[in-house]
Amino acid sequence: MQSLLDQDEAAEIVVVNSGGGAAEQILAPVMKRNRLITVDTPINVGVGRNIGVDASRASCVAFLVGDCTARPPSCDWLAAGGP
Repeated sequence: MQSLLDQDEAAEIVVVNSGGGAAEQILAPVMKRNRLITVDTPINVGVGRNIGVDASRASCVAFLVGDCTARPPSCDWLAAGGP
C-alpha cells in the first residue's frame, strides 16, 4: 500500500478485508487516506473487488493485491489513468 501512498497524485484507496484478521490495526497509520470495508465471512477475490468497485467514487479503478507494488511515481501511471 505504501507504493500507492507514495504516488505524486492522490488516489482513492479502498481496502476490502474479509474473514477477520487485524486489518484495522495494520492500516491504522494510513487510515486517513484509505477506506476499509470489513466483511466478516471469507469471500473470494472477485467478490471483494466488486465490493470495492461499488464503494469507490473514482472514475478509474485499478486493483493491487497486498503483495504487489505500484509503479514508482516517475512512471506517471496514476495521472495517466491506470497501471
